[in-house]
Amino acid sequence: MDQLINDIKELKAKIATVKVTPDIMLTGAVDLLNEVATQKITGEEEVFSHTDLYDFRANIEGAEKIFELFKPLIEKKDAKLVKTLETEFKNVNGLLDKHMIDEKNYKSYTDLSEVDTKELAEAVTKLGEPLSQMGVILDGK
Repeated sequence: MDQLINDIKELKAKIATVKVTPDIMLTGAVDLLNEVATQKITGEEEVFSHTDLYDFRANIEGAEKIFELFKPLIEKKDAKLVKTLETEFKNVNGLLDKHMIDEKNYKSYTDLSEVDTKELAEAVTKLGEPLSQMGVILDGK
């Protein structure tokens, strides 16, 4: 128990010194989608629990939150990109919603067909392309 308390104190001290820059956040948004498209889509990450769709949603929500934070700045420079991102986020979220069994729970990842996983992978990739443009657009501040 003492070790846990010491670890928590050390973690709190480290968190206070971390500087999160816009570049780190924008890169993080793209990384979240890349993780879904290249690792989570295989279903191997949650090989026993088959709860991969929860992980997908968390990554998509994280990327979407970062987009929302930068949206006002992006909109000033490229309103079309904002519309594209909104459309693609809606598409991915809609696909994930299709696999919910109630308001909070997803079906097991093993219940998805090959067509379902391909559809999700393609939607995430299609979202990742314009999402990666956020950094380029904002770089020219």
